[in-house]
Amino acid sequence: MHDNRPIAVYTSLVAEAGERLDGALADIRRAEAAGELTVRESADNRDAVLEKRLNRLRLLHDEYLGSSG
Repeated sequence: MHDNRPIAVYTSLVAEAGERLDGALADIRRAEAAGELTVRESADNRDAVLEKRLNRLRLLHDEYLGSSG
């Protein structure tokens, strides 16, 4: 029988990362709406959190599903 625990852990961690991303993007939208960030600053912040998420997903994939390189 194949052990699916790594896949289950990976799936859970990916979901958590998605929730964190949603929260970070909502915070950026709120700050922009409140005038605390310019449109450019908001875009830069979104870029940074999206890049961080992509890096996290790559690490999780390599750790739980095998190296992609």
